[in-house]
Amino acid sequence: MATQEEQLFPEAADDFTIRSKPIFLLTYNGDTEVVVLNAEMTVRTGAPQRNKRGKREVDVEVAEWVATGRSELLNQDVSLRLEGDQPRSYVTARTFERDFPANLRFRMNWAVEAAGERIDALESQAVGTIHSFPPRPNDRFEMVGKDVQVAGVTLEGLMCAC
Repeated sequence: MATQEEQLFPEAADDFTIRSKPIFLLTYNGDTEVVVLNAEMTVRTGAPQRNKRGKREVDVEVAEWVATGRSELLNQDVSLRLEGDQPRSYVTARTFERDFPANLRFRMNWAVEAAGERIDALESQAVGTIHSFPPRPNDRFEMVGKDVQVAGVTLEGLMCAC
């Protein structure tokens, strides 16, 4: 695991657990609330390599991901889960001299359960800057391709924080 002082990607393939808080704006019947989910992700990294531009990069396989939380507006739980084959994810150094800060891009296929219904075949990405691997507390990511409508409920992804 990298520390602030080391500033290096893991040198060998390894498994890591990342805990985060995906934050959504939930809208139902004209009312809204902010829902903060608790997520746990298991990732497997490859060994670092130089990409075509000469920067160090690590391939990341998102192996497991579950995010759950409670909606007071719906008076029920909201659940997001990894589903199916996963596209390539990676972390790339921002400079040639050191690995961190680095750009993270986790691409995921997933499903959501809310208001008693399930929608699958969803795709999104977590994109942001990290300062160690696994990401440290307060690293934040934008969620791209994340807005969903299910059973009259709209979930709009706002951000994800470690």
